[in-house]
Amino acid sequence: MPEKLLHREKEKADSSNNLKNFINTFICGLPGSGKATLVKHVIKNLNKKVIVTYIDCPVYQTAYSVLKEILPKSEFALCRSNYELIKELLKYARERRFAICFDNFEKLKEK
Repeated sequence: MPEKLLHREKEKADSSNNLKNFINTFICGLPGSGKATLVKHVIKNLNKKVIVTYIDCPVYQTAYSVLKEILPKSEFALCRSNYELIKELLKYARERRFAICFDNFEKLKEK
């Protein structure tokens, strides 16, 4: 990831504001246009009060593996199904504020 993100000040400010305020945001563009780099820069520079999980969907692919990545390891130790993981995620969400960034969301597989 480059140290500086050139010519993206407005996009960076908008994305940062949206993440801080937990506003759902969809970023789209051509491959290689800097979408993931923009988001990674924003996450890196966020206040630590916002917990952000970055999910590269081609790596995790299934809903189960994504949910396991979002939840802290101790929270899903006994979960065996998506339903159980979602229940834990909802409980987790009630206790703290966090954001999830999905990269290449279209690569998720339904299973």
